[in-house]
Amino acid sequence: MKRKILAFVTVLVLLCGLAGCSGNDRVIRVGVTSSRLPIAAEGRNGPEGFEIELCRLMAEEMGREVQFRLVTAEEGLAELAAGKLDLVTGLGNGVTGGDTVAVIGPYMQEKLVTVFPTADTVTTLAALAGKRVALRRDDAAAAWLAANPAVKNSFSSTVFVEDLYSAMLDIMVSDYHAALMTETEARWRITRNSMKLRIGPALNGEGDPRYFALTPDSTLAGHVGTALYELSLSGKLTELSERWFGADILPDAETLKKNFDIILTEEPPTAGEDEESSAHSSGLSVTE
Repeated sequence: MKRKILAFVTVLVLLCGLAGCSGNDRVIRVGVTSSRLPIAAEGRNGPEGFEIELCRLMAEEMGREVQFRLVTAEEGLAELAAGKLDLVTGLGNGVTGGDTVAVIGPYMQEKLVTVFPTADTVTTLAALAGKRVALRRDDAAAAWLAANPAVKNSFSSTVFVEDLYSAMLDIMVSDYHAALMTETEARWRITRNSMKLRIGPALNGEGDPRYFALTPDSTLAGHVGTALYELSLSGKLTELSERWFGADILPDAETLKKNFDIILTEEPPTAGEDEESSAHSSGLSVTE
C-alpha cells in the first residue's frame, strides 16, 4: 500500500508558499537552542550536530531548504514572534510566549544518565550512595541534582569538571566512580571514542521532552510532524540516531504519530493503481 502525505495541503503549499517563511518561500529559517555537540554547535563550516541533520532531513522530506541560527531559547522565541524565524528547536516544558507561540512534539526525550565502567554492576541510582561522582557545572545534570538534594547528599563527593570527556577517561582509571550527563552526550562520546563505559540508570526517568516551536498560524505545523513520521517509517531517523549516538534513542513512528497528532486516512485506489493512504498532522499545542 502506498502512502500519500498531506495530499491537499502539499499542493496548496506548493502553490502558495509556506506562511511565515522568508522572502524565499522554499527556505525554512530554524533557530537551534543548543551550543554544544552532539545536539548542535557552531563548526568550521557552519552549524553542525544531530539537530542540524535532523532539520535538514525534515526540510528535504518537505521539498524545502533550511537555514540555521544558534540561539538561546529566549532569543528563539522572540525572533519567532517577530517573524525572523519559522521554527525553533529544543524547547522543554514550561515554554512561554502567550498567543505568539505554539509547540509541537516532542520529537525526542532527553535523559540525564549515569555513566560507569563497563564492568560495574550498578543498576540503580541508590547504588551511587557513597560514590565519587563527576559532572559539569551549570549543566542539566547539575540543575537536576540541585532540585534533588537527597540524591546529591548521598554521594561521597560531587566533583565539578570542565570537560566530561576527561571525566569519562578518569572513570576508566577509577578516579571517579561515575559521571552524570545527558544520554545523547554520553552515547556520542562513548561511540565516537570507543570508550569502555556503560550507561546506567537515568536520573529523570523517561527524560525531558524536546519540542519544536512555531507561530500558531504557521502551515509548517502539519508538515514537520508528517515529515518526522515518514522519516521514521523509512528508517532514516534510526540511521541518524545510530550514526550520532550508536543506538536508536528516538521515538518510533507510532509514538511520533501520537505526539504530533497525525491522522492517517485511506483513499480508494484509482483504476490500475494500488490503494493509497494519506497522513495529516495538526500538531498544534498552543502554550498558555
